[in-house]
Amino acid sequence: MAGVLKIECPACHCRSAIRKTAWQDDAKTLAVVYCTCTNHDCNMRFTLNLSDLRVTSPSDLQTDGVVKALLQRLKPDEKQMALDILLSDGA
Repeated sequence: MAGVLKIECPACHCRSAIRKTAWQDDAKTLAVVYCTCTNHDCNMRFTLNLSDLRVTSPSDLQTDGVVKALLQRLKPDEKQMALDILLSDGA
């Protein structure tokens, strides 16, 4: 199970809360994260740039990309054979 992102205040090192996330691209790989320190004596507000550096395990929900990559590696006659198989299964 994945952990929770814990953000530390750069001033007092107490835990900070995310107040807003502003995505910078349609793919949602780059965001500006607006944070506030939970220490009421500090109350610092700051932003973080959060980016998706790399995928360590792809989503099981994103199979289209895998299928497309596999199909691109096939020779034209193999692509036609795959298409014929797919069309015959739908009948």
